[in-house]
Amino acid sequence: MQSRYLWWHATLGMPNGQNLLQQAWAWTFFFFEAMNNLSSMIVCFFLSRTKDRSADADAAQNSPLLAAPVDVFIATYDEPVSVLERTIVGAMAIDHPDLRVFVLDDGARDFVRDLAHDLGAHHVFRVKGKHAKAGNVNNGLKHALSSGRRPAFILLLDADLCPTSIY
Repeated sequence: MQSRYLWWHATLGMPNGQNLLQQAWAWTFFFFEAMNNLSSMIVCFFLSRTKDRSADADAAQNSPLLAAPVDVFIATYDEPVSVLERTIVGAMAIDHPDLRVFVLDDGARDFVRDLAHDLGAHHVFRVKGKHAKAGNVNNGLKHALSSGRRPAFILLLDADLCPTSIY
């Protein structure tokens, strides 16, 4: 479809009766439009190719990583309770055999501590810490690594991102 459009534009869509400078200007724009369309066609070609990876997925069904310990970090700074509660509930609903959820509170708010406790999540806080979210996550890592088992994977969520099941 794009090649048909480019053919039409080159043969019938270009202006006639222009002086040399105007004609060169029109063909310059046509050249860039053609390169843009060619780039789009190449992207569509490569994205249309598929590979059946069913055998790879089936081979990984007995992987020991399927039951590896996972910690979910929910970084929060100033979100309202309604947003934070939804994210914690979604994180606690993740179907995994060895899962811990940490609410990383960058402000030591009492209602966040109570909400995390009521929903079964761990509450980790800091007061006026440095380095914004990175400092908050590093503080959470320090607590997670010092509280028993080490996680093999960490899922970092913003407080306004609610995980859902894809199945």
